Amino acid sequence: MKISRLLTTVLVSTLPFATVQAKDFTGSIKVDRFKTSDYASQAKVSMQDAINAAEKKVPGKAIEAELESEHGYLIYEIKVMKEDKKKAKLKVDAGNLAILSIDDHVLTE
Repeated sequence: MKISRLLTTVLVSTLPFATVQAKDFTGSIKVDRFKTSDYASQAKVSMQDAINAAEKKVPGKAIEAELESEHGYLIYEIKVMKEDKKKAKLKVDAGNLAILSIDDHVLTE
């Protein structure tokens, strides 16, 4: 019981430092009927445009970008090295460049 209470206290005490982001989001392009090999032809915006949108939202330099599906939608996942040398991971809608989520506490990968 003491260990469980201690663990709960430790977890709760770290919550203010956790990144808050939308776990579920709605994109504009559903991928349930596409094969992975068709993703590039289904994207309405280019990877370069997604990178530009991510760098505009989080100042820094994109270091990695990929087109993938998440939560059933086609998205670009862009990793940005911020000006403070920390990494941020952004999910950008492959249909309209909407920023769907930002995780700015990515420290490794």
